[in-house]
Amino acid sequence: MNDTQPPLSNEQAWAEAPQWGTTPAMSQLEALMWRSERHPRLSSTAVMVELLDTVPDWDRLRAAHEWASRLVPRFRQRVVEPALPVTPPVWAADPDFDLDYHLRRVVLPTPGDIDALLTLAQTLAVTPFDRSRPPWEATLVEGFDGDRAAYLLKVHHSLTDGMGGIQLLSHLHSRIREPSPHKPDPDALAPERPNRLGLAAHGLLEQVRSAPAGARRLLDFTTVALRQPGRVAAEALRLAGSLPWTARLRHRRRCFDRAAARRGASAPSNAVSTS
Repeated sequence: MNDTQPPLSNEQAWAEAPQWGTTPAMSQLEALMWRSERHPRLSSTAVMVELLDTVPDWDRLRAAHEWASRLVPRFRQRVVEPALPVTPPVWAADPDFDLDYHLRRVVLPTPGDIDALLTLAQTLAVTPFDRSRPPWEATLVEGFDGDRAAYLLKVHHSLTDGMGGIQLLSHLHSRIREPSPHKPDPDALAPERPNRLGLAAHGLLEQVRSAPAGARRLLDFTTVALRQPGRVAAEALRLAGSLPWTARLRHRRRCFDRAAARRGASAPSNAVSTS
C-alpha cells in the first residue's frame, strides 16, 4: 500500500487495499497495547470522525461495509490469545462474524451540533470492545447539523493507528458518488479456530530456538538440576567455598582501581579486570 500519497483512482485503491493488515500475528508493541487495555486508563482506542454533506443510503452503506470486509480481510479477523502469554496473539477469521454488530446507526440528540457529535465519539471511545470479535465498530450518525450526517469509525490501536486508519479509509472510499459495478468481488475468509495450547507451545519453542547461548545454558542447567539434584548440590557447595577468595580478590582490585584513580593513572581496562 502506498505510504505517502492517496490512490488516484478506484482501481488503484482496490489493488492496494488487500495489502493492508496481512501479518498473521501482532507485533510485540501491538500485543502490549492489546493486553494492557484490560485496565480502562490504558485504553488504546482511536475514533475517526468524518463529516458528510448528506445522509447516505443505509442499504448501500451496509453493502459497502460487507464488501470492504472481504476486500480487507483484517476486518473479519478476531484476536486469538495463546493459552499462556508467551508469544503475541494471532489474527484469525471470526467464525461468528456478524456485520450488523459492527455497523450501527444512531440519531444525534438535539441540538445535533459538533459538540454533541464529539460527545458521542468520546462515549464510544471509552466503551470497551467485545474482545471475542474483530476490534472495530462503525457508526452512521444522522441528525447532524440539520440534514447532514457523520460517520464514526472506532478501531483498536493494535489494528491500526490514526494515520493508518485515514490511509485505509482513503482506499475504501469511492472517488465518485455513483455505484461502481466493476469493482472486485473477493471471497470472505474461511472461519479459523486456532488451537490456543498449540500457539503457546509454538511460542515457547520459538523462544528457546532464538534464545542467546546464556539462556540456553540456563535451560540446560535447569534440566540437569531436575535430573541430578545431588550433583547440583555438590557444585553449589564448591562454589560457596570459593566465595571468600573471590571476595578478597575483588576487594584488592577495587583498592587498586581507587589508588590508580588518585594517581591519575590511565591504565587500560584489561589491566585492572583480573578477576
